[in-house]
Amino acid sequence: MKTRLTCFDNFRDLRKGVFLVSTILTLDLFPGNTNDCSTLIPLLAKIKREYDIGRVIVVADKGMNTGMNVAFNLIKKDGYVYSQTVRGGHKELKDYVLDNSDYR
Repeated sequence: MKTRLTCFDNFRDLRKGVFLVSTILTLDLFPGNTNDCSTLIPLLAKIKREYDIGRVIVVADKGMNTGMNVAFNLIKKDGYVYSQTVRGGHKELKDYVLDNSDYR
């Protein structure tokens, strides 16, 4: 089953005119105690193999933001966008996020 989803949210980049359109390619079940971040690499490898997909861009929440997942994306020359908590971030990150000068 393939479903087309369109997600609009009030994030900084979305206010710049960027929006996400995604398609569900596959669904796998893992044991109930499996950490989410450990499912990305095997699932991404499966999708790329089954659909003969080259380069991908992973867009995921902070649960997938691990050194291993980032390294996997870099080694495979894939792109990635992982969310990050701003509240606990350093001053430079907070200043960047709160800077309104480049909003349209």
